[in-house]
Order: sequence, then C-alpha cells, then structure tokens
Amino acid sequence: MSRRLDGVLASHLSAARMDTYRRCTASEAAAVELYRWNTIASGAVFETLALVEVVLRNAVDRELQTWNAAQPSSQGTTYTAEWLMTPARPLWGLLNRRARGGSLRTTYGSAFDRAKKDSDLREPGHARHGATITHDDVLAHVMFGTWPALLPDPKHANATTPDQRRTFNSQKVLWNQALCRAFPGQGSGMTVRVWVDRLHGLRNRVAHHEPLILTDLLAYHRVAARLVRAIDPDLGSWVAGISRVPEVVRSKPALI
Repeated sequence: MSRRLDGVLASHLSAARMDTYRRCTASEAAAVELYRWNTIASGAVFETLALVEVVLRNAVDRELQTWNAAQPSSQGTTYTAEWLMTPARPLWGLLNRRARGGSLRTTYGSAFDRAKKDSDLREPGHARHGATITHDDVLAHVMFGTWPALLPDPKHANATTPDQRRTFNSQKVLWNQALCRAFPGQGSGMTVRVWVDRLHGLRNRVAHHEPLILTDLLAYHRVAARLVRAIDPDLGSWVAGISRVPEVVRSKPALI
C-alpha cells in the first residue's frame, strides 16, 4: 500500500482506533500493516469459534433434550425434548428472567423471534422458504451467552446473596443430572464454565472489531481445543489442527 493510501485508510478508520496501533509501531505504514494483521487474526479466531460454538450448543442440546423429556409432569405441564420451549425446573429459572417492569423475558421467545426474522428474509427460491420454525432453527439463534449461564459459575460457589445461591444451585443440579454427559472428558462443570466464559468474551471482542494485538491468542486457541476435546477427543484434535490461529500468530508484525 502506498504512503498516500496509508493515510487515506487511517483517516477513514478514525484517529481513536488507529492510535492503538500507532503506539505499537514506528510509522504510519507499520500501523496500517498491524491493523491489517488484526483483521486477519480476527477472521482466524472467528473461524475457530464458529466451529466451537456449534459443537458446544449441539452437545448441550443433546443432553438437555434427554433430561427435559425425563422430567415428571408438573402442574399440568408435560415435559418433552423441547427444552427451549417448555423447560422443566431448574432449567426454567436459568433460561427465563423477569425484567424490572415484571415482564417475562424468555430465551425461547427471543431466539424464536430472531429465527422468524431470518426465515422471513428467505427468497422464494430458497429450499426452506415459508417453512415452519423448528427446534433446530430456534437453537441456532440462541445467543452464545446462554451456554455459560447454564454451567456452574465458580465466582458464585460461595455466594452470599439468595439469588446467586439459587442460580448456582440450579446450575449444579443441571450439571450433575445432564450437562456432565455433554463433556465426558472434563469432570468439573466450573472448569467448563471458565472455558466457555473466556471464549464468549473473545467472541464479543472479535464481533466488535477490538484490537487483538496484545492478546495471547495461542492461549485462547488452547482453551478452544480443550473445550472441544472435553466433548470429543478426536473432534478436539481436528479443530486444533485446522485452526489458522497458530499460523496467524507466527505472522504477527513486530511491535515496538
């Protein structure tokens, strides 16, 4: 890229954004090169996280379908594999929250609305144009942040407030009765929670185009591999092997 184009690009990216890269480099051209590397690194990270998220949610989904369908009927409600639509307790309390005004906010309702919007955007020639929204459609639109919220949070292991104790106890029940089988390679639900929390945070940083130049991406790469290996060792090794993250880290421009 020419010196003139370096300046043009930097002006369109804003001084506040580029200053992060200027502080780590010796010239405008080097700052632009480092910014370009950051976009490549973000893409490599997102490729890995895209695989991890799908594997994670499907592993959780399999166990929660089985668990929910096995729960006894309560107050006229019969539970089925549709754990998102009709979750049994204590899963219900982890998926649904009362807003300050008292209205109920449900994971199912929010995910269904997103699935419906995407469905409505399908062209007439699409194979699923006009198709009924299914459990799999809703599952695919559940936010990443839902998954760590189902796992026991080590920060609340010694909770002092009633709400935190109730949430932690619900997470422990769900882990012991169902989710432990989603991660046969890791016996600690709190360890899995830490892993998923870390990857969730990284995903949000990438989605908001934040700098990764001072982030230990190899450490996150190892967390992603450990999480998937806890679900299936062979799959975890495959994900680690195809990830571009190590290669991109090796190509990182030198910082001052």
